[in-house]
Amino acid sequence: MTGRGEARTGENCLIEPGATVGATYDGWTDPARLGDGAHVRSGTIVYADVRAGANLATGHDALVREETTLGDDVLLGTQAAHDRPPSPCPHPRPPTA
Repeated sequence: MTGRGEARTGENCLIEPGATVGATYDGWTDPARLGDGAHVRSGTIVYADVRAGANLATGHDALVREETTLGDDVLLGTQAAHDRPPSPCPHPRPPTA
């Protein structure tokens, strides 16, 4: 693993050389947590404050942004990005008829 943060991994995980798990950012609070059987391929970046269930698999150069949660058996393809959901709009439009 590389990166300036911390990560917790379950059993039987493979983090390939060149992957970053636990990348920190301003305001980070918790290490990245990967469930059992994760396979993170080279070039992938997983930020701190990420929770991933069992059997996460990434393609090369994938990106998992901070404050996201992934369930079990998630596959992120090569160069895919998973970002946290946007904050609700403070001024939602009124419903239309």
